[in-house]
Amino acid sequence: MVLSAGRGLKRQADKAGRTSAAATDAQWAAGDAAVRHLQAACRQRPFDVQKSKAAVKDIVLQMRWLKGSDCAFALQALAKLDPAIAADAENALRKQLAGAFQELDARAIAIALWALGTRSESPGSLIALLQQRLVKVSNMLKPVDVSNVVWALAKLRATPLPEGWEAVAVRAHAVAWDMKPHELSITIWAAATLGVVVPDWLLAEWQKVLADRAWMFNAQSVANTLWALSKFFTSPGSFEALMASAIDALVQQAGTLHDWSPQGLANSLAACAALKVHPREIAKLAEWVDTNSLNGTDIGEMAWALGESRLESQLDRVLKRAYILADGGELDWQAIGRLNHALDTVDGSGHMHKKIRKVLAVCASNAVAEVNSARGAMHAGASELLLTMTDG
Repeated sequence: MVLSAGRGLKRQADKAGRTSAAATDAQWAAGDAAVRHLQAACRQRPFDVQKSKAAVKDIVLQMRWLKGSDCAFALQALAKLDPAIAADAENALRKQLAGAFQELDARAIAIALWALGTRSESPGSLIALLQQRLVKVSNMLKPVDVSNVVWALAKLRATPLPEGWEAVAVRAHAVAWDMKPHELSITIWAAATLGVVVPDWLLAEWQKVLADRAWMFNAQSVANTLWALSKFFTSPGSFEALMASAIDALVQQAGTLHDWSPQGLANSLAACAALKVHPREIAKLAEWVDTNSLNGTDIGEMAWALGESRLESQLDRVLKRAYILADGGELDWQAIGRLNHALDTVDGSGHMHKKIRKVLAVCASNAVAEVNSARGAMHAGASELLLTMTDG
């Protein structure tokens, strides 16, 4: 009798356990479905705001049943929405992800970092946790994952963990030949932006790939890569042994392209000048300049590059546009400084370009006045605060 009753209780417990497990499985499934619903809502065209809001609400409701990878994919989808719609869900997902980071695979880490980088928000503790996990799974990073990880850290202005960057560098070397042109250029750009030390063995591998495949790069990829190389090698001649053939291949490719943005062309010219590329090649690239499209920032970069390369005829075209922008008050202090540097480089005597020099002098005076005014306002505010504190 006692034995029979015990068996009955065991059957009841087993049944309750199966019921509980089934309920838990159903809840996990509901969380997974909520992520898929969100992804579909974000992809839908034409975009439906109400459906997206409903999907975001569902994610919040299912939050406790989201796995680490679910959080990563949800953040990826939310990064494509208006922050006003997504902010609350994103904050909750980041907290959930911090508790589940140990279960993330390489792809999920790359996706999560990409989402955080897209928002340019840096929850420092979460970034550190993701990097710690990345060290353990970096050997599984795909080429696109490598570029997303390094790009995201650069966008977030994060400080890479030494062991994290070392692991990513090893993987970047392993997949260098499998990267698409934009993936490789983004990776190199981001490494330069982060200011990390790139090992010589990785630079050597990048040189091989760039020298072989620069012909596949579009204007943006060329601009990103040249800019990055100019930041890696700040002392004249230090780049020659490591990246000379890559630089030459990129410059040759640059001369064949016509899909330049003003900023991309300005950055490429400045990079070429910094890398001591032959002025003849810089002059070819400068032929693509549409001066009417240049803004104040781009014109300063371009003038500096042409001045450094002693390309006076090309500089003259840029100076005409600079005069118009200066006269309209559209040059910032950096552009003013670069333009003056270019003028001094090609005409140290100051006897030429008097018209543009005069208007730049006025711009410089106005810029100084603005800085002093802002400084005065700041000091006045500080003084008022101190008086209030004293009175209080």
